[in-house]
Amino acid sequence: MDMTICMQECSVPTMLFSKPDLDIAKKQYPDYSIITAEKIKHKGQGRKGKDGKSIVPIIESRVIVYSPVGNQDNFWTISYEQICMPKIAIVGLSTSKEAMKEFYERLKTMDAASACRMSAFGGSGNLQKNLIRMANFLNFKEYLGEDFEPEKMFHKTQKKIFYTQIVKCCSLGKVEDKEDFTNTSAIYPSNVINKSDYLNESGHRKCIEKIFLREMRFSEQIPIILIFKPAWENLKKMELLSELNGGIKDWIPHPSNPGNDVLELLKAYENNEDLNKVTWKKSAQQLIDLREKINIMYIKSYN
Repeated sequence: MDMTICMQECSVPTMLFSKPDLDIAKKQYPDYSIITAEKIKHKGQGRKGKDGKSIVPIIESRVIVYSPVGNQDNFWTISYEQICMPKIAIVGLSTSKEAMKEFYERLKTMDAASACRMSAFGGSGNLQKNLIRMANFLNFKEYLGEDFEPEKMFHKTQKKIFYTQIVKCCSLGKVEDKEDFTNTSAIYPSNVINKSDYLNESGHRKCIEKIFLREMRFSEQIPIILIFKPAWENLKKMELLSELNGGIKDWIPHPSNPGNDVLELLKAYENNEDLNKVTWKKSAQQLIDLREKINIMYIKSYN
């Protein structure tokens, strides 16, 4: 698995980490392709300043690695030569540390391409499970053809759906922590100062522009682009949504925690209940609207 692209092009600015931190991180996580050790300021935690009142934030370093998780090998070579067009692209925010752990475990027993596909949106049983349920609701099988099996969306034989994340990096853990994959959060930490501007300020915008946007620039329009809501909101804030060329381009609820309204909708659909009897909340209604858009596109493509 070639991991030099992101290591060269989506590392965070040098001001955010020190060489000693990076050296410690590489010794602590010798089996991972570390990009940097990133400095994080913790909100609401720290020591009192010289005036005895103000709080000086705690600054810690955490390990950042390149995430190859997805199925890019079906669509791009490592030198970004296009192989084929996806019919659907599903886009997340970043790879979870649990999914990265799964990926490196799978590398011990299978080829990298298979490990990438099978680990896409992994780490949480509910995430892949709920994505499959959403795929059934959105009529992926009808749109993609009878040979497509939603239950095998993440198997190595799946070659119609392009999986990726807007940030091609992942946070593993704090530098000098004793246990791997603990005491950390996703690439988008909840306790960082200026959370709303984090992706811009941390340098990950460079990663988004040079890696994610490049891999989404296919030679033709991608018929359907579905983006997890957190990623959608960040792309919208950074004014990058217009860079994505999709026939249908919209957000979906994050499948790891879709909310009771979405789960109720999926359950009602699976039980063949009348969906029109309920006034659905925003996230569930979004899926209903998307289903109608995809059905209309499917009908038009055959007329």
